[in-house]
Amino acid sequence: MKLSYSSLNTYETCPAKYRFQYEDRLSASRSPALAFGDSLHRALQRFHARPVPVAPSLEELWQFLEDEWVSDGYRDEVEERPYRDHARQVLAEYHRQNAHAYRIPAALEFRFEIEVEGVTLTGVIDRLDRLPGGGYEIIDYKTNRRLPPRKVVERDLQLSIYALAAREVWGIEPERLTLYYLLPGERFTTTRSPGRR
Repeated sequence: MKLSYSSLNTYETCPAKYRFQYEDRLSASRSPALAFGDSLHRALQRFHARPVPVAPSLEELWQFLEDEWVSDGYRDEVEERPYRDHARQVLAEYHRQNAHAYRIPAALEFRFEIEVEGVTLTGVIDRLDRLPGGGYEIIDYKTNRRLPPRKVVERDLQLSIYALAAREVWGIEPERLTLYYLLPGERFTTTRSPGRR
């Protein structure tokens, strides 16, 4: 059996949706929210993929967005335009908050597969940063508008899976596990110990 955080979350939210999507393999139509999130992820991957420790300019980041923009999911250009404008605003704030502390990530968009008690868990870690003190931080981008309560982040299954993957794949215990909510520009950072998942 092969599972990802997305499939587990889908099952917890709605078992019928899980059956349609993962067992019956019925394709879900893309939505503006999915296309918007995908576009931001792609632009940020380009932003952090630079092989020198100097941040691209805001204009370059906006060009990455144009190059990587996903139009599939919008009814027409009238619906798409405000999303594109909002994405530029989100990236401008991201650049303002992050360009000064830019560093080359240890890993970017890293796909993993690990075995846990006979089940294969898969996923993609958006970013792994090496911290100035020598530890590591896993960062996962979110495009939700609403921030979750702190206790939800502390118990977040996705971060637990990523911490387990970091141990299995790289042999490290990340010091920080961060959900970066791009729309409000807020980071929630937590930890996991080997005995706490």
